[in-house]
Amino acid sequence: MGREVEAKLAEKERQLADILFRELRLSGQRSGPKAARHAVQLLLRLGKASQAVDLYLKGQGAAIRQGVKELKISEEPMSYLRSLCGMVFGKLSEVARELPGLFAGSSGACAVLVLWASGQLSDCVNQVVRHVMEPGPSLSVVGQCGKLLRGQTGALAELGLDLRFQLEQQLSPHSLAALRAAVTNISDAAQLRIRDDKWRPHNLQSSA
Repeated sequence: MGREVEAKLAEKERQLADILFRELRLSGQRSGPKAARHAVQLLLRLGKASQAVDLYLKGQGAAIRQGVKELKISEEPMSYLRSLCGMVFGKLSEVARELPGLFAGSSGACAVLVLWASGQLSDCVNQVVRHVMEPGPSLSVVGQCGKLLRGQTGALAELGLDLRFQLEQQLSPHSLAALRAAVTNISDAAQLRIRDDKWRPHNLQSSA
């Protein structure tokens, strides 16, 4: 009789966990991290901490990917970059503030957060390279791009999520390539202008 009761309780617990997992899987897409607090707390009580952390972050990642997909590619690169950074780093900051409280009793949650955030930053920089760096930005845009991204990662570092080294590693090669291309374009344009103006050297002494 006792085993039968235990089996029924275990089955009810499993069913409840499945419901909570579904709720947590969808919470990141419907709203922010705070909407997942109740489901997370119940899963922690059921001893499902590692699964809860994983699904929580997957939900937030899905929300970021959907937001990026919905962004309009602007002809003005800085407009797109500000929208991208506002959405991606806004979500990263939100999660960085919320996760330690949600999983206060779960060891390893913060380490998982760092790995997850690193992946999100990598995806973000890839978007920057594709839509800002590769099209051949001006020197001004290259400088503004680096300044904006460094400011965003600096703000994350103040929350305890330091991705500044990764940003430099991933962004710097593309920034340098864009700078070289911009300088080359300026030089080529100057030489073309000289040829178009039919510039010739002039000896001032001979005309005196």
